[in-house]
Amino acid sequence: MPQSPDRLDTTPPPELVAALRALASGTSSGQGAPSRADATEDTAKNVDLTFGFDGGGASVIIGTHVYLKVDFPCRISGWSIVADSAGSISFDLNSGAFAVFPTLTPMVGEGGTTPHTTASESGEGLVADLVGWTLTVGRASVLEAVVSANDDVIQVCSLSLRAKRLDL
Repeated sequence: MPQSPDRLDTTPPPELVAALRALASGTSSGQGAPSRADATEDTAKNVDLTFGFDGGGASVIIGTHVYLKVDFPCRISGWSIVADSAGSISFDLNSGAFAVFPTLTPMVGEGGTTPHTTASESGEGLVADLVGWTLTVGRASVLEAVVSANDDVIQVCSLSLRAKRLDL
């Protein structure tokens, strides 16, 4: 004989209760999968430090530079360039403490490859491409990106350094 609606067992299964408690406490459940809180925290640590270059209707001139003050410690993990047209452009990178600005030192050492595009509208460098780089940026630092080469095609572009904050 079927149960009447007022006699239905509405107690949730114990495994559902355990899973909900694990989610609420921020612990991971299952085979070592990160909790949602862990994933959000990791995402919050990733930042892009972006330099914008605009030639004002003409090609970006070699020697053009942009400064960026960074108020948190971080570690560079890659770079990307996006340009308005296919071309070749390269950048030198310098850094230093804000307290001693304008004294800066090169971030890319001997044997390192600087951010660049080659006959393209975009370029990207990953961790493996950062050999010879100074990767750690201290709190209250100044970064400088300088156009070191441009084939007179690119008028507007951005250079972004991908970094992970070390203070979160």
